[in-house]
Amino acid sequence: MKENYYIGLLSKDSLEGKNNGWVVGKFMERGVRKSDQLEVKYWEFKKGDTGHKLKISRTIEFTYIIEGEVQGIVDGEEIIFKKGEYIVIKPEIENNVTQLALSDIKGITIKAPSDPSAKKEIE
Repeated sequence: MKENYYIGLLSKDSLEGKNNGWVVGKFMERGVRKSDQLEVKYWEFKKGDTGHKLKISRTIEFTYIIEGEVQGIVDGEEIIFKKGEYIVIKPEIENNVTQLALSDIKGITIKAPSDPSAKKEIE
């Protein structure tokens, strides 16, 4: 393993990894992917309910839809996100960007800084 960079396959590292899709962040064991500054997650969902709950976080969040269409809730507003669209969410805003997959979907979420304790699910 190189000390100054890492080359990987995003789908393999995220979907087969032990960090629930996250490939960069404070929670990584070691190496260049261990970072206090940001978290990166690749995700895929089949059409239907994703099982994600409404949450609030102390971090800024960026989510990009690579493929498909998804229904989400941000700051009390129901929004449909489509391929190619992205959203940036300020800290402390209730959201669930991936509530219901209207088709098979793929996306990337980036949060900063990396703080595994920053997210709180809302019942």
